[in-house]
Amino acid sequence: MDRNVTQAQLVIVNPVAEPQAHDSAADRNPPARRPQTLDGKTVALYWNGKNNGDAALRRTRMHLERLYPRVKFLDVLGEKGGIVRYLSPGQLEMIAREADALVGTSADCGSCTSWLMRDMAELERRGVPSVGYTASIFDEDSQHSAKTFGVPELVRVIVPRTFTNRTVAQIDEMVDAAMPLVIEGLTQDVPALPALRDLSFAHVVLETAPELSFGGDDLLAAFDRMNAEFIARGWGDGMPLVPPTPAKVEAMIAASGRAGDDLVGVFAPGFGLGTVRKIAANAVMAGCRPEMMRVILAMMECILDPSIGLRTFAMSTGPQAPVVMVSGKVAREIGMNWGVCALGPGSTSAVNVVIGRALRLIMLNVGHAYPGVGDMDTIGSAMKFSACVAENEELNPFPPYRVLAGFGAE
Repeated sequence: MDRNVTQAQLVIVNPVAEPQAHDSAADRNPPARRPQTLDGKTVALYWNGKNNGDAALRRTRMHLERLYPRVKFLDVLGEKGGIVRYLSPGQLEMIAREADALVGTSADCGSCTSWLMRDMAELERRGVPSVGYTASIFDEDSQHSAKTFGVPELVRVIVPRTFTNRTVAQIDEMVDAAMPLVIEGLTQDVPALPALRDLSFAHVVLETAPELSFGGDDLLAAFDRMNAEFIARGWGDGMPLVPPTPAKVEAMIAASGRAGDDLVGVFAPGFGLGTVRKIAANAVMAGCRPEMMRVILAMMECILDPSIGLRTFAMSTGPQAPVVMVSGKVAREIGMNWGVCALGPGSTSAVNVVIGRALRLIMLNVGHAYPGVGDMDTIGSAMKFSACVAENEELNPFPPYRVLAGFGAE
């Protein structure tokens, strides 16, 4: 037998969602026109609340006052969010009315980088030239976010270190060195980049084919090849994946009661187009069965709710991870564990584990929260693999959670 001849082919559904930015109707905006000088102009100094960003802006103001005697300033602190404070719609419109340019800071953590790029993109499309201080370690993250928000040309002033936890002297030194780039970014027009679809990043490998094929001497070898490729492309969670074959995925879609191309939502942080088919494929990879699909779709409804703050916790440098808690008879029907070792491991918690794992894979491959660009967690946590549990109603001295949340007992 010729061992170079492939004997088996494993065909699977591509689980990676197309980003909204690749759609031909995507919101793509060119950068704003730059003024030739800032003298006599109003420059907004925007702080998103990240530690020491205000110190960088004070130093920036000193330089601009020295260079442009008639420059005026508008100090802005983001109104929305918690530690990371992004601009509200009213603030965006106010800046567009009152400012001729903007300097923003800081992009030195996962979520603050993405939010700062979002604010800059919104201002650029309103005609306000903007630059944002960005720590070098978050450069790729900032580029990816700029593409996601439809203005890949956003001017990021790269500084060697984060402003957070630096002394004022260290911050002053970085701002002093960066000022020529600040001035250039605000006063020289920015050339347009290629189409969004043509921009690629080291930590994100996207594939548009609806199905993928992996060969080997037999199906087990093809299975190994698939898992190796998923690790190489960044699509896996580090553990072996169940092949999302067309038959398995179609069974999940049928259990959803919806069409495979129905759009469940657009998932942050990468604005992936989360169709029922993409969600089903990732659920299969996690080990989910069709009867679990109703819980999977309920999770999707939850994380798409703006109050959850998916972008912030998905991209943070901290190890935040969602916990899924299932309340209701569905838990018993699909075999969830609400007793000993309910968060796993063990065969008694198999359903809990695969549902939690499905959420993480969906965050990776549909939301594009890939480590290194969409997920900037510095340490990580085992909680990010899977955290799903069912309510123990038998021992709960209170009404079921779903009742307390305003739903009926059934």
